[in-house]
Amino acid sequence: EKLASTQFKTESRVGGAIRSQTLISPPEEWELEYDIGLYIHDPESEFQEIRLLYGVIYPLETEPAVMESLVINAVDTQVILAQIPNYNVGVKLILEGSRWDNEVVILDELTFYTPFHLETSFDLSRIDAKSLACYFYPDSSSVSDSQYQIVLKRSERIIQTREVEVVALEQSHSDSQAIEFTGLTPDTDYTLELTASYTDPQTLIKQNILLSILSVHTLPDFTYRVSVIETLTSYEVTITLNDPAHNFQQGFYLVSAIEEEYEYTLASGESGFTPSGEEKTVVFVISKPDILNYQIHIGVRSDTIYTNQSILETIMP
Repeated sequence: EKLASTQFKTESRVGGAIRSQTLISPPEEWELEYDIGLYIHDPESEFQEIRLLYGVIYPLETEPAVMESLVINAVDTQVILAQIPNYNVGVKLILEGSRWDNEVVILDELTFYTPFHLETSFDLSRIDAKSLACYFYPDSSSVSDSQYQIVLKRSERIIQTREVEVVALEQSHSDSQAIEFTGLTPDTDYTLELTASYTDPQTLIKQNILLSILSVHTLPDFTYRVSVIETLTSYEVTITLNDPAHNFQQGFYLVSAIEEEYEYTLASGESGFTPSGEEKTVVFVISKPDILNYQIHIGVRSDTIYTNQSILETIMP
């Protein structure tokens, strides 16, 4: 007599998980290191190999272009990922195992992001006795609510503030914007502070941060005269300069065409001064452009410090 029988099939107890990701390098480093916490459970050695795949998702991409592989021992509880670029990237992790019959089983997946940074900066483009200008380089990422200010201070006292409107590159025809401050005191220390307000796209927390500080010193005062004689085909320009500190060694001109909201250079020239007592002079003969809308900047500058320059006169038809 055959008794009734029942068959039981035990389920596999194998498993694994990505438990954590912890930044272990300073967040300002060019390349980051992460401690990845793992859980592996394979008591009956069902897998011949367990791997952690990882790849970098760069801005404007949705998946990694390349996935690297690290072989994991069943007793490992953590691995170190190094050389992760600190450039607002995502890191995709896949924990998988290969059975003895070569079947691949995905045990867990995780995508995390490096700390968000605004890649925004500014630097000094021009300074003289009573004015300065700086170039503002906006972040190329799509942080829709970002707002910027450049604050001019003297001895911690706010002198002027400029709200900087971020213009799309296709509208500005440039990767930078020029911001100018006027009415300054000659031979004086100032600081420029670039601040930003934005919503972190990863944490959705509103941030107000100081991005950068520039220390500048206006030039000593100077006096000048600019004489412009116009003919049918040209301008004869004479610059007479009294520059006791000798900050300017060259006169220059820059001819630009103006089209709608931008301009481009047509011609330029420069020449050293001829000393005459306490003054020095330089003369230019500038041909008129064969277009209707143009401007000609007349100025002086240093031949060794490119930021030491001043626009003295602008000629327009």
